Amino acid sequence: MLLLERQHELDLLNDAIAAALDGRGTIAFVVGEAGIGKTSLVSEFASETAVEGRVRVLRSAFEDLSAPEALGLLREIGLVDPAALDGAIDGESRLALFAEVLARLTTQPTLLIVEDLHWADDASMDLIRYLGRRVGDWPLMMLVTSRNEEAGARGRLQRALADIPAEHRTRIDLARLSAEAVFDWASRLGKDSTGLHNVSGGNPLLVNELLAADGASAMIDDLVIARAEALSPEGRDVLDRCSTVPRQVSFELADRLGLADSGVAECLSAGLLVERPDALAFRHELTRRAVEQALSPMRRRRLHREILALLEDMGASAARLLHHAHAAGEWDAVKVLAPAAARQASALGSHREAEAAWRMLLQSEHQLDDAELAACLQGLAYECHLNGKAGESVEMVDRAIELHARRGDLRNQGDCLRWKSRFLFVDGRFNDAKKFVELACEALEPLGPGVELAMAYSSSSQLAMLEDLADHAIEWGEKARDMARALGQHDIEAHALNNIGAALHTRDPGRSVEMLKQSQALCLKHGLQEEYCRALTNHYSTLCLSRQPHESISVAARCIDYTVHNDIDLFLRYSLGYTAMAEVMIGEWDAAKGHAERAIADGEGTRLSRNPAVRAACQLAIRCGDDAMPFLGELSEHVALGRERQRFQAFVLLAAEYGWTTGDPSFAPDRLLEEAWAGQVADTEPWELADLWFWRRKMTGSDDLPAFGPLPAPYAMLREGNIAGAAVETERRGLAFLTALFLAEGDEDQSQRSLRMLDRLGATATMDRIRADLNARGIRAGTRGPRKSTRENSHGITKRELDVLTLIDQGLTNKDIGEKLFVSAKTVDHHVSSLLAKLGARNRSEAAAKGRASGLF
Repeated sequence: MLLLERQHELDLLNDAIAAALDGRGTIAFVVGEAGIGKTSLVSEFASETAVEGRVRVLRSAFEDLSAPEALGLLREIGLVDPAALDGAIDGESRLALFAEVLARLTTQPTLLIVEDLHWADDASMDLIRYLGRRVGDWPLMMLVTSRNEEAGARGRLQRALADIPAEHRTRIDLARLSAEAVFDWASRLGKDSTGLHNVSGGNPLLVNELLAADGASAMIDDLVIARAEALSPEGRDVLDRCSTVPRQVSFELADRLGLADSGVAECLSAGLLVERPDALAFRHELTRRAVEQALSPMRRRRLHREILALLEDMGASAARLLHHAHAAGEWDAVKVLAPAAARQASALGSHREAEAAWRMLLQSEHQLDDAELAACLQGLAYECHLNGKAGESVEMVDRAIELHARRGDLRNQGDCLRWKSRFLFVDGRFNDAKKFVELACEALEPLGPGVELAMAYSSSSQLAMLEDLADHAIEWGEKARDMARALGQHDIEAHALNNIGAALHTRDPGRSVEMLKQSQALCLKHGLQEEYCRALTNHYSTLCLSRQPHESISVAARCIDYTVHNDIDLFLRYSLGYTAMAEVMIGEWDAAKGHAERAIADGEGTRLSRNPAVRAACQLAIRCGDDAMPFLGELSEHVALGRERQRFQAFVLLAAEYGWTTGDPSFAPDRLLEEAWAGQVADTEPWELADLWFWRRKMTGSDDLPAFGPLPAPYAMLREGNIAGAAVETERRGLAFLTALFLAEGDEDQSQRSLRMLDRLGATATMDRIRADLNARGIRAGTRGPRKSTRENSHGITKRELDVLTLIDQGLTNKDIGEKLFVSAKTVDHHVSSLLAKLGARNRSEAAAKGRASGLF
């Protein structure tokens, strides 16, 4: 296949390898639709690089297996012993493996090519992100190809890009060929190009197939099969057999299949197969699929059965064998291979692949007995929960509970009830979660002490802690801790200490921190990575709730660094969200917006993991006059599933601020405030109760004091009319926005200072509401000026809007801009509308032209 109109892309790759040779490594992503020529570009670049001889070239690719092999990236390049791959069954050993891979990749200048990221397993994704975050200090270039036309492919690509520093990554989007390039290609082959560009759309693979078939059809499948039917019987047999093996057929497997030499030569000559080092392959996965799908169902099954037997003899992995067993309809083999593939994938951190393997087994559930089916459902439920499908996890574990009950297996039934509570909690259904953890304890207690009962006690403690029911949380947490110590279960002990420490926060802050640090130390000693993150999470969240934002950011930064260094995504969104919340408090709003968008822009994650970031984004939207309804809607749905006190009260405060700022009563803030006020408990964080008092007073005029404890000093001063003293106290803590709200209740000088502070923050909607209040009080409201960030250009365009305008000028679509800036397409739409209005432009092209004319770029 000719390589046309790709010189600019080759130049970018050559610049990247030159930088790597200077010890400034990089990771380049070559992105485009199927058939756009990613492999051709990479192969050309690799050939040039290898010829120069200064760089070692290693190549790997992901395969379109039914349940991909975990750590598939490493299974082909031979850097580490395969046994080491299978032994990386926990976070600590996996991290050690990744460190070893980095060390071996950087012993000499290296180009590592990884193709087809869209089929990557989760563990390999973790490795790519691990290497990408460290590549800048080494003579290493990683070159990764990926499709981008499907949501799943875009999600994987964005996930990889988001965690790699911008200075260490390059994204190259491949465009379709121009009409001139298609004409040039046809001319070189002496063929007619009439209508060829229109039919192919400039997709190189389709152009190649149309030229090979003299333009007979516009469908890839038709073109490929037409060429296949022109082969001799020997050639077609070779092609058919190769089509049932994803990506490539090793020469060893080809020998065992008995492929005829003449048939292989014919397929190579026809361009239907290509020779790779030690393997035969189709030019593209689309062409392989076309041939495989053209097989009759019976022949397809027979070929997969034959390959399954050969691969078993060759010692292939469970995941690879499972792919062929499933395609062959060999359910006895699937019954054995699926659990093995799922458990290995899960142990290696490839949870999507583990889910796929369990689902294959579920397809043959009629062949499973009750115990086997229950084990399958429990395994699938666990993987679904880790993959953000908590609702589906609940359905699966319900079926497992029924099976255990039918078998009289009370211990597993009780444990499944506890897991159901966990899944419900993650899904935001707090009240249901409480009910099922109680049922779990009731079911397990008659069986006496055990791991399952200890974990049920600790789960009960955790839910009580989240409701500010400290007595219950401490009582059940201590039971769990003591039982866990007797059983030698360090993970449950750490979990219980975590709950007790967080529950003590309002009663004894010093002891609370001590307990949380005990949990952290226990986790580090025994390699309990996720529980360590949870201990840090409880630490920074309590600091944030008690209005110690700088300290909260510091602890959250430790958690973020730990999750990134150890490739633990589970707590990353939550940590970013709480960081954003604390940054909103101290007036670092640009940073807060960036952290919140990073946590939620991809639309993934559970309600629980997204909640803090959505709250921070909602506060910013309300105060800056942006559209807050999507955030309020998501938070409203969350609390509707179960009114967990902390998250319910947070939503009430946002609904109140939104109603006060905009005058929109959509969420009935007065009613919500009264409901939250009536639900006070003794161990609720005093600052949270004070916020409730503040907004209730603001919305309803009520000045009732909280039922438990005095107001924190700034609020008490505000109530007494000491505005200046209250402002000093909040400023001392760095609470910029709260200081401005307090000052707005003061005299003219104080209110003018409030407006200046809000102007610096960019809280334009809040300023409008305060001006209206000041006018009603007869105080001169001052003149409204532009935000500091808009004074630098005559059109009042913000920095983020300028980023968007720059990418519009480069010809990117809103979807592409969103991927570049890690924001949603809806957010980009909002920025574009604002740009058109500010520039007085009728469309995007005119906006870009006016931007150039104004010297904005």
